[in-house]
Amino acid sequence: MEATDKYNPQDIEAPLGLHLQFHDQSSSYAYASAFAIPLVSNAGEVTSVYLPLDSFDRGSRIGYQCRNCALDTTSIDEMDIYVLFQSGPFNVRVKSITAVDNDQSYASPVISIDSDSEIKDLIQSTIKSGGSLYDKGYPELCIAIYRSTLNSLIAASGDSSSDTMRAMACEGINRANTQDSKVDIAWSLRWTMDGILENFGFLNADYGSGWRPNTDTTENMTQQCNAVTSFAPEGTLIMDTTTEDETDMEKNNEQKDRAPVENNNVDNSADENNKVKSGLNNNAKSGLNNKAKVGLIVGLTSMVAACVLVIALVMRRRNSKSVSDLDSTTGTEPPSIIGIDDGSRTDVV
Repeated sequence: MEATDKYNPQDIEAPLGLHLQFHDQSSSYAYASAFAIPLVSNAGEVTSVYLPLDSFDRGSRIGYQCRNCALDTTSIDEMDIYVLFQSGPFNVRVKSITAVDNDQSYASPVISIDSDSEIKDLIQSTIKSGGSLYDKGYPELCIAIYRSTLNSLIAASGDSSSDTMRAMACEGINRANTQDSKVDIAWSLRWTMDGILENFGFLNADYGSGWRPNTDTTENMTQQCNAVTSFAPEGTLIMDTTTEDETDMEKNNEQKDRAPVENNNVDNSADENNKVKSGLNNNAKSGLNNKAKVGLIVGLTSMVAACVLVIALVMRRRNSKSVSDLDSTTGTEPPSIIGIDDGSRTDVV
């Protein structure tokens, strides 16, 4: 998949979250896995994300979720890619979607962060986007966006990159990786970002509550995390996303094979019927053998030779909430993950 926009310190935006969704012949439900397009420093940088098959656990149909259903990997006959409730123009291209036999992991691209205010703006943008998705009932997208930003902070270079920041992000990600509940995972990642903001002096540590990374363990945590584009089991070998031959092929065929869809305007604010739906091989009855295939790789690049799917959309969101204060207090479930804590709310952590 291609994200043509690079990380811009003057206009910082959260990573874009997407759903890759499968349909099967066994039911009328579709099953989605969430991922985020990593932030990159240069247009043309090749990245990939790995999605385990067991992450396709959000079953839904026309806006309604199923609780006791599961993807039949032997009868998959359609794919969708959805962009949901995220404002702003963007250009996304899919390079490849590949079934693999073993767990994979890919290094997060390195961005340069040269001021503390960039960290603040990136975290604020991330919480605003991910928190809004959480409040709309999409915790998976929230988690993907939060995790992507924290991995970008771990991988970051520049004047404001520090061992303390990396260690705090690492501790939060490690905590989330041990949890099963999507609510708990989202909050662990949110509390991690709150802790980083407090450490840089952008939030008052006496005001917020909830778990925080322990800055006293910075030295021990700094080397415990590899920045990756998506979650994979511990010990998974980190793969290289680019080869010289692949890059040369892409450059040689860029003009020949690139065919973006231009100027499609989609308002996705109403309901699930307004999602972007693009079937891939809708009539191909090529299911995945669950015993042989453990996950899929979505190839991301901004220099694409042969696109599996091309999306160029402008998304608009109505009734969006604003975040002017990121401090928080412990609340009740289902918690809201964004908003202003003025003492009157009980649902903000």
